[in-house]
Amino acid sequence: MKHQVKVSEVPSGDLLSPESDDRPQFISLRQVIDRFGGYEFELELADGTMVPGSLEEYRGRDPDATYLRIEVESTPESEQDAADFDARAETRQGEEPL
Repeated sequence: MKHQVKVSEVPSGDLLSPESDDRPQFISLRQVIDRFGGYEFELELADGTMVPGSLEEYRGRDPDATYLRIEVESTPESEQDAADFDARAETRQGEEPL
């Protein structure tokens, strides 16, 4: 399975609109830097896979006025690949694989 972290800036008009279930929430640049300790980070997926991400393109921006949406795009290379990922995630959560 291939995973890629996607970071996009949230337009200021979207900051006032209500969040919906089909759209990930946003976070300030400062919150991300504080949480991960810098502009480079890794996100842990449900199956334990670590996926690297970067905020370098936002370096120099106002960290309190810049809001980001961070998503992970996952692309299975086969149906078996997707099933294996789901099984690892379920096992990690303490559930029995299907």
